[in-house]
Amino acid sequence: MDKLISILRRRILVFSVLLICSASLSAQSTLVSSIDVFGNRKIPSDRILSSIHLKEGDSINPLSIKADSIISVIKTIPGIRDVTVSPVCCDVQNGYSIYIGIAERGTNILKYRVAPNQDLSLSDDIMQAYRNFNQQVKEAAMKGEASEEYFNGYSLLTYAPARKEQSNFILFAEQKFPTIEKVLKYSKYAEHRAAAAQVIAYSNDKKKVAKNLLYAINDPDENVRNNATRAISILAGYLSESPDTKVTIPATPFIDMVNSVSWTDRNKGAMALLELTRNKDKNILEQIRKHALPSVIEMARWKNRGHALFSLIILCRMAGEDESTVIEKNFSDNWREAVNHLLSILQYPL
Repeated sequence: MDKLISILRRRILVFSVLLICSASLSAQSTLVSSIDVFGNRKIPSDRILSSIHLKEGDSINPLSIKADSIISVIKTIPGIRDVTVSPVCCDVQNGYSIYIGIAERGTNILKYRVAPNQDLSLSDDIMQAYRNFNQQVKEAAMKGEASEEYFNGYSLLTYAPARKEQSNFILFAEQKFPTIEKVLKYSKYAEHRAAAAQVIAYSNDKKKVAKNLLYAINDPDENVRNNATRAISILAGYLSESPDTKVTIPATPFIDMVNSVSWTDRNKGAMALLELTRNKDKNILEQIRKHALPSVIEMARWKNRGHALFSLIILCRMAGEDESTVIEKNFSDNWREAVNHLLSILQYPL
């Protein structure tokens, strides 16, 4: 069971890197495979989607997706406080999944710390390795070689050029930890903070790694939060199998993240909760049920079933159902029935 989840998680984790690496948009036409609206509780999704000139099945040039324009239109709908638009490439048909996050008036919005303002930078060798790695991840995905393995609480891709840069991350984290830590916390340069969040995860001092990554998940920059939360998810899986480390990761910040208006926050927050509930901790599952159940449900209903998987498994653990069966159904044509079955067990309205 754990092996099956691990295989699926690895495939999806690498897929998620592509967004944060700012994968270059192609000038070629592609399809809008799916559009999902999340966060809306009172305003119907149909009302929101009818306001924009974009629908599933449209053939588009990715360069033509203007998130700011879509946001401006949706914000004219009465009752909407904030909007995010996240085009995510690519699914198995090489199409785009588009996520529209909604914060209605009167609802809480996840707040981030104020951006730091110190003139601190990582060294050129670290930044070059980080940028090289981002490019190598894109190449790995294009070649179908984007699988990864987890060692000692961090990721190593099987694609040799990317793995080489990750090996450099291990050296940097060992040799330059104090500098990386300062940049992560205090640099005014978001790209350097994002690189620091990725590289610092390769240190062997798991207590310091966890402390720094937990700090970074509240960064005002989306890429920093993405890198930090992804890294802490992998670390959480390692810690669950290494209790002697005596390092713990709290669930509360990630429960807050799955209520965010940001797609990357939700995606990575659910990834972290997947690891933190691996042992089916009743207290954590109850916290999720109490504070984030509607958000987890709408994520489990996302049409891109790879993106929905984390939340579906979390629902499965709440319901006490067999995970292997649910995972199989998640990627079948009957996935809606699987979601509704779990909701019936949880006594949640369909």
